[in-house]
Amino acid sequence: MVGVVIAISIVAYLVVFRPLRDAAPTILMVASFALSYTMQNALLLLYGSRPKTIDLWAGLNKEVSIFGLARVPTLQLATIAVTIGLLLCFLYILRRSRIGIMMRAAAEGPTTARMLGLRASPVMIAAMAMAGALAAASSILQVVQTGVLEYRMGVSLMVFAFLGTVVGGMGNLSGAVAGGFGIGAVTVLLQTFLPDQARPYRDVFVFGVVFVVLALRPNGLFPSPHVKERI
Repeated sequence: MVGVVIAISIVAYLVVFRPLRDAAPTILMVASFALSYTMQNALLLLYGSRPKTIDLWAGLNKEVSIFGLARVPTLQLATIAVTIGLLLCFLYILRRSRIGIMMRAAAEGPTTARMLGLRASPVMIAAMAMAGALAAASSILQVVQTGVLEYRMGVSLMVFAFLGTVVGGMGNLSGAVAGGFGIGAVTVLLQTFLPDQARPYRDVFVFGVVFVVLALRPNGLFPSPHVKERI
């Protein structure tokens, strides 16, 4: 499954994003959303809109005791462990490996990187492959948690991941991670403390918090130095 998702990510780059690599960021963002909705509708045509149940690693839904103080589903512990492991691997690749340094150079100064002889296509293919691997890991964890497969299952994750990136700071990996955890914490707190009548509108309150944050810090909480220089 992971290999299939990585292959789809690479094909998406070659077909959609490579012809637009010199376009403005807003055009790339619109193209990414258009690709997402195209893939959703393709799955709708192939498999229909009916959700399909799947029993994947059901043993992870069992609860375990933590020092006798609380009982937590094994899946939650596995999710935390996988998240930390993937984050550390991603950080190591970006900061220590040759391809990671090339990615950072291409992101911070694409024109200068090309002038210095950096080939954009291999770097972008590697970046899309990594994005596909992360998407596959998160989708597997979601399927294990919900036990359901349906064509729109990744939309909410995509929206909240995008919000976390924007709130944390575009172009800053640490800021994006902090933004993601912040959005998650706000969501859980609202789900816990909102009155029962208001809980169906939880996401509206989350978007309101995001609006307030971006109104006060338009570049996010932790903008990258590259973004500051442009402003």
